[in-house]
Amino acid sequence: MNKFNQRISHATNEIQEATGAIKALRKRRRTLEKDIETGETQLGLFDREEKAARSKRQKDGTDFFARQEQTKLVLDALEVIIPKLKAITPHTAAETFMELAKLGAANPIAALVEVASSLNGEALAKCIGLLEELQVDFAEFLEDDMENEINAKVNFDKLMAEISVLRKATKEKLAADRLELEEVEQALKN
Repeated sequence: MNKFNQRISHATNEIQEATGAIKALRKRRRTLEKDIETGETQLGLFDREEKAARSKRQKDGTDFFARQEQTKLVLDALEVIIPKLKAITPHTAAETFMELAKLGAANPIAALVEVASSLNGEALAKCIGLLEELQVDFAEFLEDDMENEINAKVNFDKLMAEISVLRKATKEKLAADRLELEEVEQALKN
């Protein structure tokens, strides 16, 4: 009877330990399933973030090249306009018009020279000064824009590297969680 009670007591302890282990394994399984779901969601977010960043970088690059070309055209125009305006005197206006007529009737530079030739000397000098300031501002903008584009590319590369590191770490954790889940499932079956 005594041995029988000891066996019952021992069996009861084993049942309690097994029940506790099963509870712990089930809890761990739920945690792992949630972790796996979270990891898969994170991978999807990384993919979407990378795709959006690449799309934005491509658009920003296209916009940058368009701005650069437009700014260079403006600078080229100012390089033509300013010397022409500086050369205007009452007796050279007609010569300037003849030269600009060769460029075409719808030439905005010709219109500017025509208006400028009607200005008095002081107003013309002020106009030339403003255009020279504008030329300097556009040249500075061109340099600043180039610097900003370089910084944007560097920041983009850093973001892509960060996403890559995070993706790799998430995949590794996901693989470890899946492996542990298989082990937990096997332990529960046992």
